[in-house]
Amino acid sequence: MRRFLPLVMALAVALAALVPLAGGTAAAAGSYVYVNPGGAVNVRSAPNLSSSVMTQVYPGDAVVVTGTVTGQSVGGDSTWYRTKSGWYISDSVVSSSPTSGSSGASGSASGRWIDVNLTTLTVSAMVGNQVVYQAPATTGKPGWGTPIGHFTILRRPGTVTMSSGTFGLQPGDPNYYVQPNVQYTQYFDNAGDALHGNYWSPADSFGNYNTSHGCVGMRNSDAAYFWNFGSIGMPVYVHY
Repeated sequence: MRRFLPLVMALAVALAALVPLAGGTAAAAGSYVYVNPGGAVNVRSAPNLSSSVMTQVYPGDAVVVTGTVTGQSVGGDSTWYRTKSGWYISDSVVSSSPTSGSSGASGSASGRWIDVNLTTLTVSAMVGNQVVYQAPATTGKPGWGTPIGHFTILRRPGTVTMSSGTFGLQPGDPNYYVQPNVQYTQYFDNAGDALHGNYWSPADSFGNYNTSHGCVGMRNSDAAYFWNFGSIGMPVYVHY
């Protein structure tokens, strides 16, 4: 499940979702664009090159987007995509279908990293190219897809309460939830996606079907292993 964000970021995301943007068009929730070959790409706080860089994405990565707006022209293209985080990426650096040029798995010959496979619904603890532990997972359900690409563990708060209220959803909305005591939580992006224990989903969901709002949920015993394996800055590679 998602999302637990600092209050300021949560308010910014909620406002972005509630205030219509001039010239914007809607996209289906969970739609993707794919980063073109050529190096790291900046994701910005507003649809122009003078705004703050919020994060970076890499060739071959998929970015979850919710719509388009008109912004600063980049290479003659003034269309920008709004990401699910409420940030922006220029249409000039992405494609609507997967591209070649991905940097591949995040691990190195001797490095430790985490592999999330959305096809097999498995999470693997990796040392170089060797799997040292693997667990079944449940990931983003339709409309709330788990983001694809190269990430790092940014925060490890451990046990948290997750609530979709931080994104402006209210009781009565089918996607509203408050989930207390979510253990072994490790956030790998600034949109609230995390590796964590999931004690509320049916046991047969792990490795078989998706129930989350974008996070990578595991049985608590498996999430505990990845908590002990993980560390701030550890690469996380999410792919099909």
